[in-house]
Amino acid sequence: MFRWVLQHLRPHRFELAVLSVLSLAEVIFRAANPWALKSLVDYAVIGAPMPDDVAALLSRFGITSRGGLLLTFVVASAAIQLAHHFVLMHHGRVQARAAQQLVLRLRQHLFTHVQSLALAHHTRMPTGATVYHLESDAACLEHLIFRGL
Repeated sequence: MFRWVLQHLRPHRFELAVLSVLSLAEVIFRAANPWALKSLVDYAVIGAPMPDDVAALLSRFGITSRGGLLLTFVVASAAIQLAHHFVLMHHGRVQARAAQQLVLRLRQHLFTHVQSLALAHHTRMPTGATVYHLESDAACLEHLIFRGL
């Protein structure tokens, strides 16, 4: 069964690799979001001392005042949010496209299989059950692979 699933996933290797990279980027942006808010509150609002490497980096760009720190961390937070939402949007588009292509290929495969069955099978099996299986089996596999449900 596992080999059969891998056979149908093989044409979608690129999309699955892109989805993996986008998922990793999503995790990174979710982890970076609280850092920007923490830095904003700690260093720009409260005035806590910054780590030496962060202070050196900011002073290299001429950012030394509280107002400059405030603006820098607000812009960094907004940039992280925008990048995170861009990744989420792209992830959804790639996932939907790959899922629809997978379902199409599975339905084509199942339909070809149903057509190759003996006529005696079709007389024993109700037509509604066959059509139901053609529709639901591919969709269930798509849900299992791409959504984990």
